[in-house]
Amino acid sequence: MQFSTSANGVPLTKQSSTSTVKVYKGSEQFRNFTLGNVIAPAGITATATDNTIEITVSPTAAIAATNTVTFNVVISGGATISKSITVNRLISNASESTVVEYTV
Repeated sequence: MQFSTSANGVPLTKQSSTSTVKVYKGSEQFRNFTLGNVIAPAGITATATDNTIEITVSPTAAIAATNTVTFNVVISGGATISKSITVNRLISNASESTVVEYTV
């Protein structure tokens, strides 16, 4: 996922990317879970719907060089696992814009 921004970190346009969350128990996919709270830093909006998380940036606010979007996976029976997506702002050598990338 990449979000283009100006050199000062302001997204060039409204941009979104969606990630699908999958849970495995051993090698079997486990489907009885829900996504709990999703917390995003200033300048980033993150929402959970079913098993997906949508991350959106808008050209109204700069985003920090390093950001963390945190979410909870709630498994049937009450177990909760916290996970995060890290969003970084990087200068691209190919252009004057900045690129935001994430890793899980």
